[in-house]
Amino acid sequence: VAGPDTGAWISQTAPGAKTLVWGDSFGMHLAGGLAETTPGGVAQATRTVCGPFLDMAPVNGALYHRPWAESCIRFNRQVLDDLSQRPEIDTVVLSSALTQYVSGAEDGDWRMLARTTRGLEEVPQDDSRLLAGLASTVEALRRQGKRVVLVAPPPSAPYNIGRCVDRLHAGLWSVFPTANCAIDRGEYARRRAPVLRFLAEVERRGIVPVVGFDKVLCDARRCQVEDGGRSLYLDNDHFSQSGSRVVARRMNLGVEVRNQAR
Repeated sequence: VAGPDTGAWISQTAPGAKTLVWGDSFGMHLAGGLAETTPGGVAQATRTVCGPFLDMAPVNGALYHRPWAESCIRFNRQVLDDLSQRPEIDTVVLSSALTQYVSGAEDGDWRMLARTTRGLEEVPQDDSRLLAGLASTVEALRRQGKRVVLVAPPPSAPYNIGRCVDRLHAGLWSVFPTANCAIDRGEYARRRAPVLRFLAEVERRGIVPVVGFDKVLCDARRCQVEDGGRSLYLDNDHFSQSGSRVVARRMNLGVEVRNQAR
């Protein structure tokens, strides 16, 4: 396992994997499902909170302070540098929560450390800057001959979905907004509106194809959170290990991302 400042390759499910998942914990939670549905396995380069955007990183408080953000920027540069030595990888799957980058998406004093003409500077969140950063990352990958796709975060809730489902099926008393732990689609759309608008703009500009989970998990009113009594989610928004595999099999995710990548 390589540390964030010594290398970027974290794991590989098979020798000579042709697909890389690159991102924060929302790349991590895809890995199991992608590995099960991707011919030849996947490589993984992920770091918590550190989205796959070159020369920019989130900054917030004591935990995600400037030195951490600088190490995130180095990590992502190392991923790109290492990819140049991995010609067998032809498809890169980018994934991020996006809430730590998109303006107004998450409470707290989130800012951005970004490379400017004056060097690295702390700047306010700026969706235009983020769109440009994503475009720059995608272009850098394509110059290496890679095809690229962005996987959106799944529908989420303001409560721990995994705990809700566990308590529901254990017959334990619970207080949650929906009787069966399902995600209210209208509430989800309102709460995640900044991220959904950002993703829509990515698609409108044609920066990179976007693969999402709403169509496979949601109807007009609710988004599904369990399969056969087991939660698809670990917490409010990440898939559980089993959920990642269930959802990936349902939509043949590994093949889908390779088909959609450009």
